[in-house]
Amino acid sequence: MTFLPYFDDIQKRMDWFVHLVNGCAVVSDDPWELTEAGFCNFTAEMFSHLRAALADKAARAKIEKRHGGVAIFHLDQAFEQMDQVLEG
Repeated sequence: MTFLPYFDDIQKRMDWFVHLVNGCAVVSDDPWELTEAGFCNFTAEMFSHLRAALADKAARAKIEKRHGGVAIFHLDQAFEQMDQVLEG
């Protein structure tokens, strides 16, 4: 819940994170590089439990009770934006 808002501009976050990881990657005989597709897989997995909870009526109601309707609205918006960019 608290981490998702940092992904509200998913393209900006992806550019930053891919650059960060690739800039810190250890160079070896088998060079590895994080791609945008890899970032998309990482992000989808990282938020999969929250996405599933929002899709479940009972779990969604618990989240809304704890964090409020405005938080639910922002989560829905963030996931919509993520879907647009990541499925792009």
